[in-house]
Amino acid sequence: MKSILTPIIVLLAIIYSFSQYKTELVIIGNIHEVAPNYNADTLYTILEQIKPDIILHEIDLPFTKDFKFKYPSKGNEQNASRNT
Repeated sequence: MKSILTPIIVLLAIIYSFSQYKTELVIIGNIHEVAPNYNADTLYTILEQIKPDIILHEIDLPFTKDFKFKYPSKGNEQNASRNT
């Protein structure tokens, strides 16, 4: 009986400990081109406040083999995330 209870107690402890962590997903809508009240610095400020672990953004530009931009972009996303 003791050999059955030990794995069950360990499993319940693991399940309980993982249930304490919450994942937060933040999606930021973005204006691609610079506007009078929104630019790459605005987006950068938002990213600095959120402090994301990872940034994903959609880009249609071609990349090099080491995943760098082939052509410089003037879009807010690339300029803001380049600074992070």
